[in-house]
Amino acid sequence: MATDATVRPVSYEDPVPPRAGGAFGDDDRLARPAPRRRGPASWMRRLIGVREDVMDWEPEDRTKYAWFGVIVFNTALQGGISMAVALSTVRSELPTAAKVLIAVVWFWIVLGLDSWLVSSTHGVSRARLLALLPRLMLSVLLSLFVAEPLLLQIFDKEIKHQIAAVNLSSEQAYAGQIVRCNPTDGTVNTAADCLGFQLHVAGSPTEVQRQIASNAADVTVAQKSVDDFNAALNVKLKDEQKECAPERWIRRGAYWDTTTTCENIRKDIVAFRAGTDINALNARLKSVKDTAATLATQERTAGSAYQAARQSALDKAIADHTATLDSGGLLTRADALSVVAWSTWYAGFVTILIHLILVVVDAMPVLAKLMSGPTRYDRALARRQTANQELHLLHLDVEKVCAHAGYEFEKHVRTQRAETGKRRVDHDLRLQEAELAHQFRAELDARTERILRSRS
Repeated sequence: MATDATVRPVSYEDPVPPRAGGAFGDDDRLARPAPRRRGPASWMRRLIGVREDVMDWEPEDRTKYAWFGVIVFNTALQGGISMAVALSTVRSELPTAAKVLIAVVWFWIVLGLDSWLVSSTHGVSRARLLALLPRLMLSVLLSLFVAEPLLLQIFDKEIKHQIAAVNLSSEQAYAGQIVRCNPTDGTVNTAADCLGFQLHVAGSPTEVQRQIASNAADVTVAQKSVDDFNAALNVKLKDEQKECAPERWIRRGAYWDTTTTCENIRKDIVAFRAGTDINALNARLKSVKDTAATLATQERTAGSAYQAARQSALDKAIADHTATLDSGGLLTRADALSVVAWSTWYAGFVTILIHLILVVVDAMPVLAKLMSGPTRYDRALARRQTANQELHLLHLDVEKVCAHAGYEFEKHVRTQRAETGKRRVDHDLRLQEAELAHQFRAELDARTERILRSRS
């Protein structure tokens, strides 16, 4: 094909002096293909997949595609800077080397994706421009992801103020709730909204009073046990005194002795004392009375001591809640940005405007291709692709014909070999039949000779 020619035609004399290129410009001459150029411009064109062998036939588009490459490189560079800014804002604790490495990896990802987006549009005719729309949508999605960290950095001051205000409001609400759910007298607030807010600080006046009431009941029980024992013992002692008095003694032989009733009462008293540990009852009574005295002392001092302990517990709970509030997370900053952006109509307008600018800049590689439309290079590349397809079809036809001829030759060779084999088999069979016939005649002659000999 003509487009695949590598021999440079005879140069024409250009009556007009060659046009000097700019930073990425090249001299356009009438000779085709134009001389190959090396340097930064060719690197930028290679970045977006431009075929220099085709561009040599349309050198007027070299500058345009070089700047296309610059746009792609700048978009990827902006993506890397955006990632570095996002990491510095959200994950400031990361080492600088890690931030740089991640930013470089993201720069490479964006560069590869944008390069593919632009290179896949080369050779697209005006009738197929709708094929660029999916690529444009993908580019817009990528640009939104790249632009968001920059937008967060632009509104960094307002975002910090909004996060501080939200955290302060949350801290105040939590402090009010926990103070309400923990009264100064120590009573337990059983309201539904206080579940999980009770601190259970020990030593409250209410708790001491409850302990005093409980201890008073214990004193009553212990005192009753001692009194019951003493009363029962006194009854038994009076019975003993009555039955064992000298006037009730009886004569036993030569001397006077107590009665059997007296002895039984004394045994009963001994058993009663053995069955009840009066010392333990007295010790228990003394212990609960000492506890009552201690609780009385605590009741007089519980107010001030409990208030100090309660305040310390409140301060710790509020500090723990404050520590859980996020002030630098990505979602937290995004939520604060939404509040800041729509606080007033002008703030919303600025936010939308900045978003659109960043999206347009990030989507510029595909937008530039859409705005420029098919170029001479696109048409030349389309012709090259068409020619390559035709050449490929011709090559396939040649391969098909050659393969068919090869198969026909192989078929003929195999057929001849089969026929030769069949003739060889037939010849061998005839030889075997002749040998068998010869052996049969020899055997027949030998038998005939033996028969004739036996008769003679």
